[in-house]
Amino acid sequence: MVKKTPLGDKWKPAGSRQNILKVLIPGCIVLLCVLVQALPGQIKQAEFTSSVRPSESEVLATVAGKVITVQDFKERSEFTVRPDNFKSKETTLHNLILEKILALEAEHSRKFTLTSGMQANVEGIKEQEMRAQLYYKEAFEKIKLNPGEVNAAYALATREYEVEFYRLPNKNFAERARDVMKNSPDGSARLFREIEETLGKQPLHHVKYEDGDDDAIHNALFTEPVDTGSVIGPVQLSDGGFLVMKINKWVVHPRISSEEQQLHWSKVSDVLRNRKAAVRWREYQREVMKGKRLEFQKQAFEALSAWARANYFKQKKDDSLHIPFVIEGNIPERDRGSQLFLLEKKAWTMEDFRNLIRTHPLVYRTTALDSSNFRTQFKLAVIDLIRDYYLTKAAYKKKLEKSGEVKKTVNLWKDSFFSSCIQKSIIDSGLAKGMFRSDDQRGRSEYWNAQLDALQNKYAKSITVNHELLKSITLTKIDMIAMKPGFPYPLEVPQFPLLRISENLNYAGDSK
Repeated sequence: MVKKTPLGDKWKPAGSRQNILKVLIPGCIVLLCVLVQALPGQIKQAEFTSSVRPSESEVLATVAGKVITVQDFKERSEFTVRPDNFKSKETTLHNLILEKILALEAEHSRKFTLTSGMQANVEGIKEQEMRAQLYYKEAFEKIKLNPGEVNAAYALATREYEVEFYRLPNKNFAERARDVMKNSPDGSARLFREIEETLGKQPLHHVKYEDGDDDAIHNALFTEPVDTGSVIGPVQLSDGGFLVMKINKWVVHPRISSEEQQLHWSKVSDVLRNRKAAVRWREYQREVMKGKRLEFQKQAFEALSAWARANYFKQKKDDSLHIPFVIEGNIPERDRGSQLFLLEKKAWTMEDFRNLIRTHPLVYRTTALDSSNFRTQFKLAVIDLIRDYYLTKAAYKKKLEKSGEVKKTVNLWKDSFFSSCIQKSIIDSGLAKGMFRSDDQRGRSEYWNAQLDALQNKYAKSITVNHELLKSITLTKIDMIAMKPGFPYPLEVPQFPLLRISENLNYAGDSK
């Protein structure tokens, strides 16, 4: 199971994300202050809710100054896939502690440094989190709701709609549909028959208030009461597409108990605040990008786009937004200074571009890439990259690299990378010393466990575990990978460290 941040994908056919930009860039010159109006930006809305419990920040374990909080424990457990024999709470925490021990050992040793690729990933993850904190500071934090706003949305937010909807092919089709509905008594029925004949019968969808749908959909359904049989649209979506929908039926999910009512109130508050913050964030992006001018050098861009297309389809094995675009190897000396584009009258070379995507992989806006649309989508990915470049600069100006959340995220990923580096080194060293043969899995396991035991003994006095707090935590049994589609680094947390199966949590430093 893959958990994704809400993008409202069910309202979009494959490949439709932000397609409005296709018609905005017929040539090679782009005004970024215009384009940013259609770009949602990269925000972590789900993190900024009023329902996060204070206990999430409680410290569950410490390892020589490194901290594992309840939130860390839950996210590393529930946002990654673990084999069944690693799913007990004790085994889970045992492995998270081992990861910290290995990271400490790597940091203390001069022999271990992160690879250049890992260092670039850490830098990119840091800057991605900085942009998330910029969103928090410039958008979310500035939204203040009054009780009247929440109360006005409270009742409608208990509705769940069953909706028949159709994504219209283009603006002309949408205008014809609007004329049919307006000028004929049975226009809506005729419209749906025509659309069904043209596009094929579409499945029904269920829509709730808290779903991450496009603002146009959300506002149409949850601003005023909508009756069964009503036809809505065509409405224009944020990506420029058009949608028409019919309400098949709706049901109310009443909140009876005071606890249910309070939870519902909090949910409505969260949704309202996040949606208002998203609008403010788009306004902030427009201000940051105001007057920025990007001009592609046609010959260099066409060559790079063609290379990227061949590279993409060579790698692509499934529908993914996250097949990274990288320029493998060194750029030939003759090409390094080749101008790719002008940005604010400054020339960006192939080498400049290569250095930028080392820390910010290109992210395509759609999974439905083919030879006909790749060039445009590649250009849009570059535009998104430039947008994030300026947002990152704004974040640095505000010194957001020093924020606690950014430092925590960086340390989490560095510990994971260091742990994997030293794990490989220990195994390779044992093999080189003849401690086990390459085909001797038992010997390898015994050697590995012995090394872990030695390291645990070394750090035992600096390890503490809050056993009572651990007992109070409940973990889900569902296998899930938490993803953030549309981000250069889409994984919410590092992969779970599968170091060894053990429930031993007795350490010399324990005080609880």
